[in-house]
Amino acid sequence: MDACGASGASVTSFENPNLGPSGEKLYTDCVSFGAESAHKVLIVNSAIHGAEGFCGSGAQIGWLRAGRFADIPSGMRVVLIHALNPFGFAWLRRVNEDNVDLNRNFVRFSSALPGNSGYETFHHRLTPARWDDATPGEIGEILSDYADRHGLLSMQAAICSGQYRHRDGIFYGGERASWSSQGFEKIIREHASGASQLLLLDFHTGLGPYGVPELISSSPPDAGIAGWFSDKLTCALMGNAVGPSLNGTIGQGLRRFAELADVHGITAEFGTYDVYRVLLAVIADNWLHARGSPKSGVGKRIKLEIRKSFYPDEDDWRDAVAAGSQRILDEAVAGLASS
Repeated sequence: MDACGASGASVTSFENPNLGPSGEKLYTDCVSFGAESAHKVLIVNSAIHGAEGFCGSGAQIGWLRAGRFADIPSGMRVVLIHALNPFGFAWLRRVNEDNVDLNRNFVRFSSALPGNSGYETFHHRLTPARWDDATPGEIGEILSDYADRHGLLSMQAAICSGQYRHRDGIFYGGERASWSSQGFEKIIREHASGASQLLLLDFHTGLGPYGVPELISSSPPDAGIAGWFSDKLTCALMGNAVGPSLNGTIGQGLRRFAELADVHGITAEFGTYDVYRVLLAVIADNWLHARGSPKSGVGKRIKLEIRKSFYPDEDDWRDAVAAGSQRILDEAVAGLASS
């Protein structure tokens, strides 16, 4: 809010119906720059996964403090959505107030929901009744054994691609459009309804090498977009991304909400630690909020670990992310302007 105020822009805030851990109010904030009638719109989103929000928030603040909003080409608009999942951000959870992974929540709930038979084999093992010193090792063995037999990407797909049956499970996509998903639709319809070309940059952390960005396209990228960025551009549908193909992503929602616009969704994923450590942090946090107490000793350790897994609070990582995110944003603006 301070950075937006310094830019002279007005902010639209949406109050979440839930409160933070200290009883504070929670908000998603939106600010835009450039012509309201622009036909080219760049959407920059942070904290769809709450615990990953530090990276996206930092990217947005860095862009504002650098005064990049003053250099937006004519005919273009840039929209920043800060803390799409304010509940998860405040509580240090990837999920929202209903244990929903918002990046699996943009399916058509009026139609048959995607199945995930692979997850069914894991669910009861990933939602243990207890959590002690032995539990991470036991779950780690289950995951590594499956990966050894079927491949790491197959293990990730089974667990992470999204499931819609188990409310107490991980990567749960929900049973209806969430508060955040509905808010995202409102923002898109307000700020991008007249656009002919839309580009979404959705900032994430947790997958890939430490501090290194990978740009993951939600659809096979054409040669033009691939040439916009100096960082690696991959596509899960093509099998060359750091993660599997997902159901109900924000990019899929954007295509539906934007209707006739030419839409490109890109996940800017900054790596942290190895995939097993990150998955175990998610599994532990899920157990904590279902069966444990965040105020307990084990609860505090789990919270420290999930924060660390998605935000390594180290100078080298933060420096890499600060530089990488500004490069990606600058290239996105230039690429969209030239298209």
